[in-house]
Amino acid sequence: MGEKISDSYRARIDRYVAEYETLSFRNNFNEKFIEIITKIDNDNNTKIDAIDTYGSCNVCRQSYLNRHLHERENCELYENLFSNTMKPITLEETIDIDLWNWKAVEKTSVYFPIWNTQKEWGESLSLIEQLKDPVQIICKPERYWTLFIDKYQQDQLELMKLPKLLSQIAIIDYLPVMDEQLFHQCLGRLQLSEVQPSEYRSKMYLIQAVIFKLENQLEKSLQSAHDALLCHPYDAVIDGLVIYMDHSNFHSTLRQTLINDIKKRSLDLVDITPPITMMNLTFLNRTEYLRMLKKYERAILKRLAENDPIQAAYSYMDLSMTVTGSGTLLMNNLIMTCLYFFKFMNQTKCTLAELYAYRSIIFDISIEIFLLTRHYLSLYFQMYAYKLLYTLIMCSTNLFTKRLISSGSLKPTIVSQPILNDFHETILDELLKSILQLSKVTPFTHVPSTALSYDMVYMGCAGNEFLSKYLKSLAAENSMYQYYFFEGIWKGWVSAEDFDYERYCCMYLLLRDYQWTTYDVADLLRWPMIPKTHDGWYLSTKHELQLDQSGYAEVIGVTLNNDTGDIEFMFTEAKKTEHKRFDATDVMDVLTNGITYACFTLDPPNAQYHSHPFNEMRYLPKRLVKVPNYLLTLLHTDYLLKMISTGVEICSLTPFEMRSSAENLMQRLPAHIREELQSIAMKHKGPLIDSIHRFWIQLESDIEYEQVFHKNFFGRKNENIVHCYLSDKVKMCVKKHRMKYDEHGNLIDDPSDDENDQSAEAEFARIFTKYYDEIGQYFPELLRLKELLKLSVLSRIIQARYESQCNFIAQIENDTTLRDLLTEIKRKIGRYPTGLENIGNFKEPCF
Repeated sequence: MGEKISDSYRARIDRYVAEYETLSFRNNFNEKFIEIITKIDNDNNTKIDAIDTYGSCNVCRQSYLNRHLHERENCELYENLFSNTMKPITLEETIDIDLWNWKAVEKTSVYFPIWNTQKEWGESLSLIEQLKDPVQIICKPERYWTLFIDKYQQDQLELMKLPKLLSQIAIIDYLPVMDEQLFHQCLGRLQLSEVQPSEYRSKMYLIQAVIFKLENQLEKSLQSAHDALLCHPYDAVIDGLVIYMDHSNFHSTLRQTLINDIKKRSLDLVDITPPITMMNLTFLNRTEYLRMLKKYERAILKRLAENDPIQAAYSYMDLSMTVTGSGTLLMNNLIMTCLYFFKFMNQTKCTLAELYAYRSIIFDISIEIFLLTRHYLSLYFQMYAYKLLYTLIMCSTNLFTKRLISSGSLKPTIVSQPILNDFHETILDELLKSILQLSKVTPFTHVPSTALSYDMVYMGCAGNEFLSKYLKSLAAENSMYQYYFFEGIWKGWVSAEDFDYERYCCMYLLLRDYQWTTYDVADLLRWPMIPKTHDGWYLSTKHELQLDQSGYAEVIGVTLNNDTGDIEFMFTEAKKTEHKRFDATDVMDVLTNGITYACFTLDPPNAQYHSHPFNEMRYLPKRLVKVPNYLLTLLHTDYLLKMISTGVEICSLTPFEMRSSAENLMQRLPAHIREELQSIAMKHKGPLIDSIHRFWIQLESDIEYEQVFHKNFFGRKNENIVHCYLSDKVKMCVKKHRMKYDEHGNLIDDPSDDENDQSAEAEFARIFTKYYDEIGQYFPELLRLKELLKLSVLSRIIQARYESQCNFIAQIENDTTLRDLLTEIKRKIGRYPTGLENIGNFKEPCF
């Protein structure tokens, strides 16, 4: 039997225990905690404009969100009946015809005993009887009213009683009490969790959720709604929950409650007590895999959970070895491991060294869970995991700090290690940012609580089903909801949806946020220089670049004449069998804009949106934007490389359909290259998870050039005329580097990547480099890229010569040596003899 996962973690814990003896600590826990919360408090994402707070009307006892609106909707129509400015009109023109259609409530076996328990109702019976006749008169639709209420004298007396009777109505606060009494009467002696069938229990949970909502107990309301989902996750219940969650500002109010919890500097956003019972959930098919999981967890609960939390933690860790195909179970098993580690930390027998070790291992595992959950699991599990991880890190650190203080082990010196270092702070920041971001999308801000792995499988199915419908209902006009709905389809937790349609909707809304359209993107992809089919696909046969007739095939060099200032380029004209790769326009663009180098990359535009359907162009120098054909060459060669490496061809016209590159794109290449240059996904032997690589095209080495001075007819060298010849051994290559996500969610280079590895990605880069020039015969934009880079070298040579000449001229202008020498000579000579000394004072008259 091989080594278990728990063995490696035991060894790591032992190292942490030994490490503790060499460390000293200073207490910065409160300082860092306040820093973290302050950042959240200053974050604009935590500003919420509208929340729901229910009030109770003093007249009708109904709950309302807006008192003025409630009074206007329910009182004004009645007040208008007694307005002195009313003209003689019919009752139907005054108010809705159904408004006075009052009927007596049937005194059923359910309501009658509840009413009888209310003293105020008994006293009101006679009043109700007296109101009956006036109300009946008003209810007659054929009755016409005048300014004096009634034109029929026989009803006048009855109607005159109405104001007096209405003034005698007492305020009876019966609704909340009736709701509670009715709810408990329906339950009888059963607990709500025991009610059968499940559909009826689900409806009872929904009633309870509404009662809690009207009482402004939002967390309890959400918990009841979540329980309703779990006990009967069918369309009718889910559709009702979608309406319930989307009502008014309920979702944003839940989010505000969560933000308030964080800002109160609460260490625990969720209960981190390990669960000890399995939920009574019976909707999953009983597979062998699930039976094994259930049996294993029951054994942990029975034998280890209470008496040996450390062994329970290791058991969950080893259980992860059997669930390699399920990110959900891997995540929850690791969380259960941390919960039991923390449980052991609370025991008095846990030493300070062990506290440090288990707190450190909880942090290490939390990072692994965070990265796994962020990129591969659904929104339901992300919110569940992030709150638990934040609470575990904060509570374990707080416990360690308190024990250090009580033991007197803190040493507030400069060399002491802070309890919360910068990396801890970064992870906590990212956890809170992720929690706040997700709270915009999912209303499950306070649920679920901790759960066993077996239960989590089912909870994930139900939660994902609800969130898929909830997001879809809100996605039509909101790019955020549409993106997460599309991401769910991409990751596989949203099913039975049209991927292409939702992808297009996502692209449309994301672009609309920036006042762009899909046609703006199509303009970049539909570059006239590369001919494509009328419907936007690559041609399946060889083609030429659409350049001027006077196009060139290769850059040879340049001649610089310092005497005349002339510049003469040396280019090879394209033969009939060769591709034209650049033209005079390219030369002018490169030189006039001083393009001496070029860097280009396509990066994810948003770190929060890991499945964003677009990439963002980034390039240097920024003045490349003035050289569109150079910039578009960089774009299309990079884009081509991505399509070949992934095995996917993307249409250049909206809605940017996708198909296998083998279907058309790769058909241009000869069979021997096509066979070797298969996509990475086809060659990859293992899963593609954690196999993110970036590819780019670059020069294999710096372009060298030779300077030759001009010789005249007589063979004499003229150093003012120089010929610069570029090396004819310029080669291009494809490079790759493995990437990873950092704690901020950004893709960065993985420093542990081996450039000479034997991975499918490394093999692809080597093969593309080997056949680069031959592939360029079929995709001439690749050869064009090489010549543009050579033009950039010429631009650098010309600029260097120009700067050299400018410096030389400036040096001459600023050189005072000659001026000083002439001044000195003049001083030595003295006054220059002119013969005027003999003239004396004689003056010749002037005419």
